[in-house]
Amino acid sequence: MAPEYAIRGELSEKADIYSFGVLLLENISCRKTTDRTLTSEMQYLPEYAWKLYERSQLSDLLDPRMPETWMVEKDVLHVMHVAFLCLPLATSRPAMSEIVAMLTCKVEIAQTPSH
Repeated sequence: MAPEYAIRGELSEKADIYSFGVLLLENISCRKTTDRTLTSEMQYLPEYAWKLYERSQLSDLLDPRMPETWMVEKDVLHVMHVAFLCLPLATSRPAMSEIVAMLTCKVEIAQTPSH
């Protein structure tokens, strides 16, 4: 759930962008958004993903059961980067058309995600 919706009840296309970013992280990590069986640092996937990003440990987010032959690391990192662009404040999130263009490599990712 996008922070602006959880806090103020504001629902917009940008809230959907946030949800899409979380969905990308869920698919890459094969985890739910919230998992209370994990340590407190790991329980909320978007927060944990940001911590790994800040520590340059994004590979720790990948589903360990995924065979290495199924993925090309640079492609997975590309998708993760797009996911992070979906998570900051609503005003900083790209439009879905930009996300699709980034995912299909029709445009380069110019921004660096910031939290």
